[in-house]
Amino acid sequence: MTTISSAGTMRGAGGGILDKEHTIAKAGFNRWLVPPAALCIHLCIGMAYGFSVFWLPLSRSIGITASKTCPDLSLWGELFTTTCDWRVASLGWMYTLFFVVLGVAAALWGG
Repeated sequence: MTTISSAGTMRGAGGGILDKEHTIAKAGFNRWLVPPAALCIHLCIGMAYGFSVFWLPLSRSIGITASKTCPDLSLWGELFTTTCDWRVASLGWMYTLFFVVLGVAAALWGG
């Protein structure tokens, strides 16, 4: 027979990750660290989606109406040039690398 005090509990259930003991902060936890951490995460993710909007204008930042290209430009030269626009292919690799670094950082330090 089930009593009112045991209603809603599962028999044989061990301490799960969503139990009350795991969701309440321990003594000495500084909760003022949570908003800056959340802000940093949202800025990182938001920058990726912001970049996805601005990649085309970045490819035309010097030549406003059409891209101003420089042939035979190395990667190092392309990073620091002030006379040519970035190629769309280079911006695509930058966007891809952003998500790779974000994923690796989340895998390594996301715990």
